[in-house]
Order: sequence, then structure tokens, then C-alpha cells
Amino acid sequence: MNPDYDNLFKILVIGDSGVGKSCLLMRFIDDKFTESFISTIGVDFKIRTMNVGEKIVRLQIWDTAGQERFRSISASYYRNAHGIILVYDVNWMESFLHIDQWLREIERNAGARVSRLLVGNKCDLEGKRQVDYAVAKKFAKDIGVSFVETSAKNDTNVDDVFYTMVEELNEKLANGLLITATPPGKNLGATVTSWKCKGQEMLFVSEKAVFDKKKAIRGGIPVVFPNFGPWSHGPQHGFARTSQWEISQHPKEENGETSTVFSLEDSESTRKVWNYRFRVLYEVTVGKQHLKTTITVENKDEKAFEFTTLLHTYLRVPDVTQTAVSGLKGLNYVDKVLGGKTFTESNDPVKINGFTDRVYQNSPSEHKIMNVGSKNCHITLWKENFPDTVVWNPWAQKAIAMSDFGDNEYPSMLCVEAGYVSKPFVLEPGKKFEAQQTFSCSCT
Repeated sequence: MNPDYDNLFKILVIGDSGVGKSCLLMRFIDDKFTESFISTIGVDFKIRTMNVGEKIVRLQIWDTAGQERFRSISASYYRNAHGIILVYDVNWMESFLHIDQWLREIERNAGARVSRLLVGNKCDLEGKRQVDYAVAKKFAKDIGVSFVETSAKNDTNVDDVFYTMVEELNEKLANGLLITATPPGKNLGATVTSWKCKGQEMLFVSEKAVFDKKKAIRGGIPVVFPNFGPWSHGPQHGFARTSQWEISQHPKEENGETSTVFSLEDSESTRKVWNYRFRVLYEVTVGKQHLKTTITVENKDEKAFEFTTLLHTYLRVPDVTQTAVSGLKGLNYVDKVLGGKTFTESNDPVKINGFTDRVYQNSPSEHKIMNVGSKNCHITLWKENFPDTVVWNPWAQKAIAMSDFGDNEYPSMLCVEAGYVSKPFVLEPGKKFEAQQTFSCSCT
């Protein structure tokens, strides 16, 4: 089943102790307020789902303690935050002056380009005000963030704070400036499930896709490793796409790109089916009009091992019969629909008009794919050290047979997959294998 939301954002609420962060959250989450509140110890975590525009958004909101001694505890929470709300008390000048220090904390732990919003709380106590509204508004403008004054007690502008933040994050996501992978805490193989270019979704995810700890997601970009296809030792396409990956580098922003690195290492369960010590790093980098995914396999064993790997990219298309893939003419391909026989491609571009399952061998480093996302969008696939290109569409008969794929969804998707699958790669002890694919889009 699909999650009951479109976007999942992690929001941090930070600021000095006593500025009313927890009261803001209580008002936003439970629509309650209390005059007597015990100061947060460490980190408090809340969830709220809200409708913003046409999107259902789930917020994970983290209330970090403001005392200096707790900042080392909360530092780990900065690094994978999508947005950060900085709160000060309009009646306490020192809390406003400390915002500069909190901004340095953000830059050090989350990056300078994470979405930020400045909140002046307790604006109902006008007779005690120490921070002038105009001064705070100018400060926010100078650092390039939105500014809102609130009162948790009177419920003034509290919802506006979170709506403003979510609207900014939705816009970033629509413009391809945020990475969206599978929801945290789920065993989903570091699968990228959304990439938008100029507001157009480029990746297909089935409406019947299963988001659990057992089955690979039907869509996005599942990582195939250490085996492509049926496998006598374990599940088809290997175990990587259903394994628990760790985040070894939280979202990092540099030169207009945001990158995250996931890692997978051998474990007792992997060694039961594939008895080798290994480490796989998977870096996902998103820019304004491109998505780059890099896989690195490290042999940490004392003996060589062989593997096949592939990035099983599901592209969203308006009509698969109008989508075409160039760069395949003259290549030999294994046609799995026709019993695994080998043919030579005579068409350029290649169009899809039925059940297609082909492995193109020794394919070039560049393919152009027409009509992806919408009829006005085209993408270019560049690949390095992926000698094969797989093209797949299940068509009607196969679609009906798949429980996690809608019967009538096949016209809306096409898999164009960069891989090393025609023959296994042999990796010697202590050595590394690296391969990369980059999608760039052009929409008119």
C-alpha cells in the first residue's frame, strides 16, 4: 500500500530555552496551551499531517532543547532536516541576539541552504516587548528568510509558520532542489521515489506499490545488487533493494546540488545467501535539472567475488507508445520476451508497442528519451561504467499478473536501466567498483 501522504518533511524547531518552542508545537499539534510547561529535556518529536495546496504533507517536527549542554545531543538531528524554524521571544532581547549563534549551528550541521524561517513568539505581551517588529523583519530580510510573529497563547499565526515552511519546501521539491527517498525507518533499499524537473514528476511509482519491510517498491529507482534477474541463492534482483541501508552522509549542499550517501554492509542475513564481506555506497545527488546516482562496491573480504548490479529506474511517461529511446541502433540485445535470443537493433529511436524486456549490450554512454513526465519534457541519460542498458515495460498481460502494479498503469511508465548485467564483474579483495548514471531534463 502507498503511504497516506505525498511528501514527508523533517522540521526542526530551535532557539533558546524558554522562548516557547514547546508551546508552539502544543498549539500546532493539539490546539492547546498551558501557562505552566516543563522545559524540554533533549529532543521532543511530534507528527502532523496537513493539506497544503494539492499535496498531503506529513511533518516530523523535532523540538530541540535550548540549553547549551544539550546542543551536542541535538546536533545529529540537524543534518537530515529539510527545514529549520528559529524561535526567539519578542520580550527577551538576549534570545533574539542569540539567533546569530543558532544560524552558525545550522550552517555547520545542516548546510547554509537548508530552508529556514524566523519566528518571534509571545507577541501577545506587547507591554513587555524588547525586540521591535521592524528590526526583526529587516534582520530576516537581510539573511534571506521569511519572518512571522506568533502567540501560542492566543493562537496567533501559529499555523502560518508551518504552512509558510511547507510551501517553501514543496516549491523546492517541485523544482528538483530536494532529495526524496523512501520514508525513514522502512526497509526499502534506499529507493529514490521522486524526482521533479520544472514541476514535472519524472519517476513512476505504482499506486499499488507496497511500502513495507518485505517487498521492493514498484517504482522509483530500486538498487539491484548483487544479482540481476532470478537468483538461485536468494531473491530475484538480489537483496539490496529490500535491505536496511544506513545514511552515511546526511544531505549536503554544495555548488547548487544536494547530495546524500546511503551505505549497505554485509550482515548475518546477507552472508546466509552470499557469503562475502562487502560495503556498498550509494550517492544520490540532485540539482536544478539533473539527478545523479553513483554506486560504489567495496570488497572487504579476503577473496574475490563477482556480482551484477543495475539501477532499475522507472520513468513516468504520458503515453509509452509515444516515448522513444535513442542510442540503441546497431546494438546486440538479449530479448527475454523471445526466450533469451540475441538480436541486433535496427531502429533509431526505439519505440514501445508491446511487452518489452531487453538487455542491450555494450551500449553507448548517452541515451535520449523523449516524452518523459509530459509531452514537453525530454531527458538525457549519461552513464559511466554501466556497459548495459535494460528497457522494460510489462504491458497488459504481465501487469495484470503483478499484485503491486495497477492493471492499467503500464502505458504510464517505462524502465530504462543502466547496469552491469550481461556478465558478472569480478572484484578483487580490497578493490572498489564504481558506476554512475545521470539524468538531465529539458522541458519546453
